[in-house]
Amino acid sequence: MDLECIGNGSIEDNAISATAFKAVAAPPKPDEREENETAKGLRVQDKGFLNTAVMRSEITYIDGEAGVLRYRGYPIEQLALKSSHLETAYLLIYGSLPTKEQYRFFESEVMRHSVMHSDAEGFFRSFRYDAHPMSMLTSAFAMLGSYYSEANPSLQENYTPNPVLEKALDVLFLIHADHELNASCTTVLQTGSSLVDPYSAISMRVIILIWHAGGANEAVIRMLISIGSPENVPAFIEAVKRREKTLSGFGHRVYKTSDPRSFIVRKTADEVFKVTGKDALLETAMALHDAAMRDEYFIKRKLAPNVDFCNFPTRAPDLRLPSQPPTPTPDSGLIYRAMGFPLDFFPVLFAVPRVVGWLAHWRQMMLQEGGVKIWRPRQ
Repeated sequence: MDLECIGNGSIEDNAISATAFKAVAAPPKPDEREENETAKGLRVQDKGFLNTAVMRSEITYIDGEAGVLRYRGYPIEQLALKSSHLETAYLLIYGSLPTKEQYRFFESEVMRHSVMHSDAEGFFRSFRYDAHPMSMLTSAFAMLGSYYSEANPSLQENYTPNPVLEKALDVLFLIHADHELNASCTTVLQTGSSLVDPYSAISMRVIILIWHAGGANEAVIRMLISIGSPENVPAFIEAVKRREKTLSGFGHRVYKTSDPRSFIVRKTADEVFKVTGKDALLETAMALHDAAMRDEYFIKRKLAPNVDFCNFPTRAPDLRLPSQPPTPTPDSGLIYRAMGFPLDFFPVLFAVPRVVGWLAHWRQMMLQEGGVKIWRPRQ
């Protein structure tokens, strides 16, 4: 289509305003539906938002073809090596890395407001004994909207964590802090556009993670447990091809080659396993990886392992990894399992660090030029 015919539409940042298409009216067909509103100009149909930008953002950049992930222009590999989750949180929210003074103040403010109201104890006790942690977390965010308590330092326990495991958790939180406008982040912004408080917006976002993307590493571990030993992998693969079983941890909406986070997970796993020992499920994961990557069924469908499974690195970023033949990258779920976290708590460990990204995008939307408009897609 010649862009000159689209009214006064102009290209800026490789994009054109969708409302510019309203200046073009197609002639109605004899049997045209009245609901099509032909006389009001063209609408843009983009099923699944495959090529629609709903806002301008400088927070996170992803190149799925090249396997690139950047926060505010910084490669994820560089931040994982030299930064921390809290420092990265400041970067995502405010746009630049903090000075020492800014970091000290930011850290003290985060810690000062990290203790919940005493009423929260009764709130959590009201849940059924086997309630899923993600259901509890969803309700907790909604509850926080009615409290804004001050921290009580006397409640802090005298506990010294293992430095290796502490660093591993920090790195995993860092690499999961944001991932552009995915389904959950878009939900925060969609809800936030109606000017609800951020707690309520985030609680709606957490709901998506209960049984979907955020629970992917939990689903991978449950799948590996159900397979059992490596010799059961061939039968499982055939069951997947007959659509009797679901293969978790393969395929990604954005990354078509390698996931840049997988290299960071690999290095982190190596350090954690030195402390905890390797998980027996790793052998089953490796066997499943090998079988799927050699099977034409999965090759044709481009179902490569993602960061929630095990991945074979195809390039080596500056992570100071030892020179050695490629080995599978354990998923974050195997690391959390080795650290002793309950299986159904894995999605919580995904949601908590991602709050940083949600707040960064929510803040950006609230401060955008022209104010906030309610998101109301057409049909």
